[in-house]
Amino acid sequence: MLKILSAILLIISLFVAQAAYAKPLGERIVLDNGTVLLYSYQPGLPTVSYDIIVENGTLSETFDTAGLSNITADLLTEGAGGLTSQEIAQKIEFVGGSIYSTGGREYITIGLNILKKDLPLGQELLYKVLREPDFPEDELDRLKKQIIGGIDAKQDNPGELAQDAFSEALYTKFSPYGRPVEGYKETVSKITRDDVVKFYMENYYPNRIIVAVVGDIKKDDALLSVQKLTDSWVNLPKPNITIPKISNANKNIIINKKLTQANILYGSMGIERGNSDYYKALTMNYILGGGGFTSRLMDIIRDNNGLAYDVHSYFVPSKYTGIFIAGLQTKKESADRAVKLLKDEITRIKSTSVTDNELNAAKAYLTGSFPLKIDTNAKISNMLVQLEFYDLGLDYPDRYPAIIRAITKDDIKAVANKYLPTENNAIEVIVGEFDNETINSGNKSK
Repeated sequence: MLKILSAILLIISLFVAQAAYAKPLGERIVLDNGTVLLYSYQPGLPTVSYDIIVENGTLSETFDTAGLSNITADLLTEGAGGLTSQEIAQKIEFVGGSIYSTGGREYITIGLNILKKDLPLGQELLYKVLREPDFPEDELDRLKKQIIGGIDAKQDNPGELAQDAFSEALYTKFSPYGRPVEGYKETVSKITRDDVVKFYMENYYPNRIIVAVVGDIKKDDALLSVQKLTDSWVNLPKPNITIPKISNANKNIIINKKLTQANILYGSMGIERGNSDYYKALTMNYILGGGGFTSRLMDIIRDNNGLAYDVHSYFVPSKYTGIFIAGLQTKKESADRAVKLLKDEITRIKSTSVTDNELNAAKAYLTGSFPLKIDTNAKISNMLVQLEFYDLGLDYPDRYPAIIRAITKDDIKAVANKYLPTENNAIEVIVGEFDNETINSGNKSK
């Protein structure tokens, strides 16, 4: 019965997926100044969404300026073109729209969602935010205090502590992939308005910008709006991106905190988003720990042994690198046993073929859930800029179901052996309250 159900789910998901991708997701236009426009006409609702990514992010910082890209991005909507942050918020909220900017590791994002009838207002505000940020001193001071407060609050969040320790152990804090996007207290506190203005001038320019425009707007109007958005903007040479060095050493890290449970992360280097193995790794991980209650890790550690309420695994793919992480929370007395079971399951998926039912169920979910990623204008615009940034191609939605369908049990075993941790390269981070003997067995304690 289970085999029949899996087969039915797979057939239905493939039919839905193929129907959803009957036409290209969008059109790609490169402006003379190097800005890439991704346009998709979606007249179903009278709304328009803009997604803009600027290729800078943490990758454009130095260790001494950690957090500068993030705070620059946050300040874009906190005063621009002579409007205060309150005035920007009031104007966009009055018409039921939204405008935002946020920092990231490989790029920063600026977004606009608005009704078609209010598009001129939205485009005006978007121009001011991107091209005429004021970077008010008082807003900078407020954001710095807010960010530093958030950094302090991490001390009470074992999950974030573990994540930061894991990234630093894998990349070192001198790599932009190894330190928090928000930076450190000592670096954020030193950021000045001059630093922000300089970073903006050196890192925001047309040939580093990707713009997606999606909704009830004609192509000529979308093109004209993006031309205005980037008009008379001087380009600079794109910087060379240094591929981060990755630790190949096995590390055990203990962060001693007074907690009733142990928060555990276990993982290693993963996979880049543009790697052709990504889809095989995605499918493998669904079976291992990404499939919620249907995954092996959840079945063994939670259901069969009652050692954790939640256990999961995931890949975090980036443009130039990637990580794999399995995580769980358990009583400190059962930490060793839970980690052993986790490692046993990683060994098993490397050495033994997954079942037909497991593979079919993973394929059914991954193909069947994909249309939900592009079922609104905002989701489509976000998808389009992702496809461009990671060089996946606008035909990606058309190719995706066939790629997933073609994955075999041998593929699953191969990527498990290639990308999952080994005894020589695993990073293990445990946050919890342990005795001195346990602490001394780790490489680090806090």
